[in-house]
Amino acid sequence: MDDEESLERATGVLFRSAVDAGADTHYNACVGENTGAVENTPIYADGFEKATEVLLVSLGLAPPPGARSTWARGRIEDLMVYPICYCARHHVELAIKHMLPLAWRAFRLRSPNDRKGISKPEIGTKHSIKFYWRMLNEICEATDDRLKDLAGALEPYIQDFESVDATGQVFRYATDSDDDELHLQALDHIDLAYFAEGYAELGKILEDLRYALMTVEVEAACGSFAGPSGRETLRKIADELPDISSWGDGTFNDTKERIRAKFSLSSNALSSAINRIKIARHLSHSIGKEIPIEGLDRGVFESLHSAYSGDSASAVALSEAECSALYAVLQVGLPVVMPEEFDSYLIPRPDTEEAAHQYDLERDPRYLARKFAKAPDRILASLQKLGQPTLLAEFKDIYADRIAHLEKLRVDQANGFEDFLDGLVGA
Repeated sequence: MDDEESLERATGVLFRSAVDAGADTHYNACVGENTGAVENTPIYADGFEKATEVLLVSLGLAPPPGARSTWARGRIEDLMVYPICYCARHHVELAIKHMLPLAWRAFRLRSPNDRKGISKPEIGTKHSIKFYWRMLNEICEATDDRLKDLAGALEPYIQDFESVDATGQVFRYATDSDDDELHLQALDHIDLAYFAEGYAELGKILEDLRYALMTVEVEAACGSFAGPSGRETLRKIADELPDISSWGDGTFNDTKERIRAKFSLSSNALSSAINRIKIARHLSHSIGKEIPIEGLDRGVFESLHSAYSGDSASAVALSEAECSALYAVLQVGLPVVMPEEFDSYLIPRPDTEEAAHQYDLERDPRYLARKFAKAPDRILASLQKLGQPTLLAEFKDIYADRIAHLEKLRVDQANGFEDFLDGLVGA
């Protein structure tokens, strides 16, 4: 059986009958030839009307004057099945179409010189989620192992939707527009409780894939990847490499072969990875090569510390380049920012007024002085991530008072909480 036929076969991850499964029939919607109606078009119309009522009520709106007593009420599963399944399918279609350009950008960043026979995806007016998922899956497979796994995990859900609604019209209209053939003839019931479980799982995969695509794109833009794997593999390779001073002792080739086998990399992919490690400050320290941050030294930390203490001259003495480097360190201290993104904050002052104003606020010495003094742990984490042992030691020395102050606050807070618990026990 070819791919076309296999994708059209239902997998049962979304659509099944509660009657057949012995589940709660309260959520079992009658569809197709099982509606008991002469024609289903009025039922479809009533379904979208009822969905509008339910959505309005969900906002906290009371039924308007003159509304029927059945407004957003009653046994409505046989009506709501159409807008529910239509909205779900449309969500999947739009999500996949949204992710296609993300995937393409990540792919081109990872493979700038080799398209691997893959064409740039064109988002047209088709409504086949199978069609767009296949493009997405192909790009993800050629880009990164994480993307490959997530895109592949979508397949059974795509199959189920495709088996029931290949055109995006089945849950919109009762009959086919070409031959007036009744839709959903292959089903007599749809268990909406079961559908909800599958749809929740599908939504989680789509969300994970979207975030993975954004992560891979950032990693790729920073050159932080190794073959088909991402930055985590690059970090593991760095940990496997010996000190750079020993690379010429005759054993390095054996080391590379061992690493290549361990991570299933080609010779070219490993060579590229090693070259990236040598020039990436957050990794190079693992091989004994510390790459200093231009514009940052002990004197800059001393000036910033003095500025927090009220020395305005120290604040003025800091240059724009030094303030940009300090701001970049501050940003890398955030858990969501990768150390590879450090240089992206070293940008020239923007030309537009609004952007320039924001730029100046973020790099204002007084603002930076407060941030560094109030959150020294964030700076410690950043310098650690950036592979800066020398700057880390100097910061600890200069900001020893602020680090000790923060630690005291934490101890006092912990002790206060323990006293509170003891009081509760005593009471």
